[in-house]
Amino acid sequence: MKNKIRFLFLFVFILNTAFAGDIVVSGFVKDSVSLEPLIGASVYVEKTQLGTTSNSYGFFTLKIPEDISKNRLVISFIGYKTGYWDISSSKQQLMFMLVSGIEIEEIEITSKRKVEDTPTMSMMKLSMKEIQYLPQLFQEDLIKTIQYLPGIQGGTEGSAGMFVRGGSADQNLILLDDVPLYYVNHAGNMISVFDNNTIKDFELYKGAFPARYGGRLSSVLDIRMKEGDKSRFHGEAGLGLLSGNAFIEGPIVKNKASFFFSYRKFWPEYMLNLITSNMNTKFSYGFYDLSAKVSADITGKDKLLISFYNGGDELEIKKTPDEENYGLNTTTWSNLMGAIKYTRAFGKNIFSNLTFYYTQYKYFNGSEYNFKEEGDTVYNKLYINYSSNVQDISGKLEVDYIPAPGLKFKFGGQFISHRYLPGSSEYNSLDEITPTDTINFETINALEPSCFFEAVYSPIHNFEMNLGLRNSYFLVENETYPSIEPRIMLRYNIPDFFAIKASYAEMVQTIHLLNYSGAGMASDLWLPPTNQLKPGHSQQGALGFYKTICNGMYEISIEGYYKYLENMIAYKDGASFFSGADDWQSKLETGGTGTSKGIEFYLQKNKGRFTGWLSYTLSKTDRHFQNKNNGKTFPFNYDRRHSISLVGSYVLTDNLVLSGTWTFGSGYPITLASTQYPTPGSPGSYSGELDFYGEVVNMDHWGDINSVRMRSVHHLDVALTYTKKRKKTERVWNFTIYNIYNRQNPYFYYYVSDNKGGVKLMQQSYFPIMPSVSYSLKF
Repeated sequence: MKNKIRFLFLFVFILNTAFAGDIVVSGFVKDSVSLEPLIGASVYVEKTQLGTTSNSYGFFTLKIPEDISKNRLVISFIGYKTGYWDISSSKQQLMFMLVSGIEIEEIEITSKRKVEDTPTMSMMKLSMKEIQYLPQLFQEDLIKTIQYLPGIQGGTEGSAGMFVRGGSADQNLILLDDVPLYYVNHAGNMISVFDNNTIKDFELYKGAFPARYGGRLSSVLDIRMKEGDKSRFHGEAGLGLLSGNAFIEGPIVKNKASFFFSYRKFWPEYMLNLITSNMNTKFSYGFYDLSAKVSADITGKDKLLISFYNGGDELEIKKTPDEENYGLNTTTWSNLMGAIKYTRAFGKNIFSNLTFYYTQYKYFNGSEYNFKEEGDTVYNKLYINYSSNVQDISGKLEVDYIPAPGLKFKFGGQFISHRYLPGSSEYNSLDEITPTDTINFETINALEPSCFFEAVYSPIHNFEMNLGLRNSYFLVENETYPSIEPRIMLRYNIPDFFAIKASYAEMVQTIHLLNYSGAGMASDLWLPPTNQLKPGHSQQGALGFYKTICNGMYEISIEGYYKYLENMIAYKDGASFFSGADDWQSKLETGGTGTSKGIEFYLQKNKGRFTGWLSYTLSKTDRHFQNKNNGKTFPFNYDRRHSISLVGSYVLTDNLVLSGTWTFGSGYPITLASTQYPTPGSPGSYSGELDFYGEVVNMDHWGDINSVRMRSVHHLDVALTYTKKRKKTERVWNFTIYNIYNRQNPYFYYYVSDNKGGVKLMQQSYFPIMPSVSYSLKF
């Protein structure tokens, strides 16, 4: 190991020496007005293929051989006028300001680096301008837009789920300003927690994960929040079908420090309270999202950022008092995260960022029952409470180092302190006969140190390789789970033809999400590895072909992938988290495996009055547990053979944009009862074959797991966006029609009895043709 380290330092020293005469250009790329950093800006030497992109903080560094140093430097970014600078050997870092040059009616995605030249694979990225005009159920939503991309399934219709290349929801690492969030949905998965007003940029990795990411098996969604306008105050207020929002940003110290504050609220909550005020059972539901950030440029090289997010849901069902009973049931779930980040540029070719963060997810369900038994004159009281939570405290350091042209290093480390409470239940009766019964599953503490190293090397213009290695240790209950996760991505660009990219990555997941469909949301349990439960593991490879045609008008990509999953978990047949006070680990099936394979096609139009994309995915995903489904492999819940999305926006006039989406998905697999039979009564519960109400007690016999397919799902959605600009304000109206041809898509199936003593399988649909409108005022 020591010899390898010595060799690495010698290799870096030789490269530094060999390229000592090169010119180094580095600096920050920012918006000329707001001074917001521009993430992923393209920086290259004119008339060459030598270039780079700005990082998550707008910083870049580029070493240029002296023989081409007389060429101009070209800096471009989506939606901005391209900038040109003479290359200078000045030792000072530069501040490159780009001027916004794309008006709202153009929407043209220009100055985008060719897909065959990008050093990434299986990574998707859209500008926020591409998202804001698209029709969506209820309101615009980042994750629902991501569902239109190849390889992404959304789950049931209308939900903001994300199932990537056959992975489950917990296998997505979702980062908000480098901080992981554990639960990212509101309103029963109808909308995500991310308010588009606060988002500056995002990247979605479906595979070929850079080594800096770890802890999940299937994907990484890296979201960056805005930093706030450093030159002027402005904001936005909006009202949609489900929520209203307010956003404001501006300078704290002009051109030096800024802030933003955003608040979103489920506004129909007050209407629900009013509608149910005179009913025996009152229903109340609401959610909120609060985001804030402060950014301060301490010096030209040093920067401090403070991020905050808090959001949650509350569902309340209240039964008013009567002669027999009354009660209250309250369910809440919430996310809380805070981060402090310090970044510094050391000279021209080293950039570092240091982050400390806290994140927490909490779930609580509490019920209070007040009831009278025969002969009682006062109410008896019964309390049933359940809670679960997970929280992390972490510090991490990342360093970017570019010693020579065509060579980049990124390395760093992280330390996480985990704290899990899988579940705590309390049953408390206040009468003297029934004692208090409390079941508490012990809090589990764990530590997770890790380090990583990435190297991007391009020995010639047409060939590039990205090598990475991640090493982590998970320490829990006197057990240590070490892991070594290699990553590799290769790119070869055949001149005037197309680029070939190939990748391989291993990932380890140190947390499991357990879901029991019959027990409601309280059963969504985050469980850590223990001395009996191993971390999940995935191996995945991909091969793709990429081409830009018609002078950048179109981009085409075709990717094939294969993924293998190990150490999956599920409930044992007939078990649930609440079935007795036994150790929760005894109720689990462990050691499950899974495979996922598929081909993805993506065609994007980047220029002109009409822009958009077409995506198609052909895939197959399954799971296998030794003691489930009689040991036979079965389809994954979100295995979908065919998925198609057609997305487009067309500029009609200076003020009007027409957009539409059409999606198709073949049916998801489900498990249905195959037969039904009467059961003999049991003493104390039934009399003969009759239940308490005198009806025959029937039991269902279930078929193989996921052996039946639902009907296919498809719908066409259209939207018209009208923008009216005035001197100091901008008004935006969005009119959307969801499912314009009223397709009755299946949400779930159920059985009903017919008049002949048999049963019929019925389909429940929830989303017919649905118009909606939203309004926002920018100032």
